[in-house]
Amino acid sequence: MLHTVQLRRFLTKEIFESILRDKQYEFRYQKGKGYFTDQYVDIGINIIKIKKYSRPEVTYYYIDFIINLNLFINANDISEGEIRQYRNTALHGNVINSVLIYSMYAELLKIFPLLNMSDSTRDCIITIENEPVLKWEVDNHYAFYLYEIDYLYDIPSPFVKTYIKLLNYGHQPSRIKRIKHEHEEGEDNLYELNGSIKINTYDKEREILERFGDEEDAKKHQVLRVEVGLKKRKLSTLVSQDKYSKLEERTLFDFADIDIGYEMVTKYMRQRCYRGDYYDYNTAMLIIDSNDKLKPSMKMKLKAVLEGVKNYHGVDKYIEHAVADGKKEATIKGYIKRLEELGINPITISKRDKDAYPLPNGGRFLPSILTMIDIIYGIEKDNRDHSEKVIELMDK
Repeated sequence: MLHTVQLRRFLTKEIFESILRDKQYEFRYQKGKGYFTDQYVDIGINIIKIKKYSRPEVTYYYIDFIINLNLFINANDISEGEIRQYRNTALHGNVINSVLIYSMYAELLKIFPLLNMSDSTRDCIITIENEPVLKWEVDNHYAFYLYEIDYLYDIPSPFVKTYIKLLNYGHQPSRIKRIKHEHEEGEDNLYELNGSIKINTYDKEREILERFGDEEDAKKHQVLRVEVGLKKRKLSTLVSQDKYSKLEERTLFDFADIDIGYEMVTKYMRQRCYRGDYYDYNTAMLIIDSNDKLKPSMKMKLKAVLEGVKNYHGVDKYIEHAVADGKKEATIKGYIKRLEELGINPITISKRDKDAYPLPNGGRFLPSILTMIDIIYGIEKDNRDHSEKVIELMDK
């Protein structure tokens, strides 16, 4: 699912100054950061920022929109007639997303009509039902640059606290900075960020409770939220790679794609949470012992990994100690991969957590986070395919 996007529109000096002079916009200045307003948050535009960027070698002006797509969609009705009308403008077969994007751009142009006067879009404006809409196919791929896009999966579960603690024990890539937001033990958010990727996994129920203090509403959101955000550098890299040849430009039309979202989320979560299900320690050991296809020597090695991860409270710490004892890191990772092939996560659920939060599945395991994401992605694909078939029937 798409969540938040950051769009950038470059301006002329005259339009930049005209927007700041216009009293209908409630911009506030922050030293060194430009002018900001959140006056349109009710329709899903969280922040609008306008700024002059000046260096000895270059000066330019731009406006940024940070948009919560879910709130925006709920605030703007889009009819089936509009879906039919815009069918031929859809890219990558993603008809619904293209309609929503056009609708969003039309809304931005209504709020800031001066954007119609900017040189880069003057010849590319069309009107549909008296609403200004950017005609993307003309020659205008850069009217709105995509600077960031967040993909998310909400995993419904009453065991979110246990999942977050288990994620704490997973692999933490060294190139990504890890920031912990301290709550009670085992309830940390993990927020990892480098210049191109951010990963955020957190308890949505707790977030709502802390932000709004509404216990009744918070209880309706027992979900583990998994977000992966692609920033400008990563977006540009993907566009340049042959593997992603369908990505023509760094635009929302190109990246508003559930397949890309799924691939990015699973790629970066895969490094941290593994494919196997989370078992309690004794059950995981029993599964290995009862597997007749494993040689006794391999059983011992796999059980040693489970014991090491348990004793050192995490994969990274165990590998660090094992390598210090003379073992090869590649060999250890090979054993972890073998555990995954058996459906066992190298991270096991402690007796303390098992007693505090009784598990489903007969108390034996929690499904892998990646397995849950696979299921949600499958449902999204089915819904998308169904929507496209409905549109085809409507056209006939």
